[in-house]
Parts: sequence; structure tokens; C-alpha cells
Amino acid sequence: MLLRKISKGLYEVIDNHSNNYRVEDSHRPEPDYNIPDSLEPEERWCIFEQEKGEWVFLDANETLKDSLGVIETWAAASELGT
Repeated sequence: MLLRKISKGLYEVIDNHSNNYRVEDSHRPEPDYNIPDSLEPEERWCIFEQEKGEWVFLDANETLKDSLGVIETWAAASELGT
């Protein structure tokens, strides 16, 4: 998995299947992506994936580490299906 900091609170993540994600801190003053209003207070880090040119919300977690773990789990699950 590759992790690149785009700016404070915003990261690009590429898994071992070349899937591209963005992980953003929902507490950023001007978020780059459409963060759902329905998040619980502990759901700080949001995961987005590009779909048809738009970044779509997938999941939210308490920490950046938790979000990276979710992406890693998705990548491992993809390997099981092949």
C-alpha cells in the first residue's frame, strides 16, 4: 500500500491492486470531498473512491490508522475472490 500526503488531513492511498482512494479528516475547515452530514462524532476519517470521475464516500473511521486498515482489508478480500 502506498500513502501520499496531499495536504494537512488529506491523503491519497493506492492499494496493491492499484485501487486509488482518498482519506480525509472530516474536521478540516474546507473539505475537498462531500463528507456526509450523518457521521457520528467518532467517525473522523472518511474514505472516498473515484467512480465515474466523481469521488464517492465509502466509509468513516475514528483514526487514519483505522481507515488504512479498512483499505488493507478490502485489498486482502479482493485477493480471496481471485
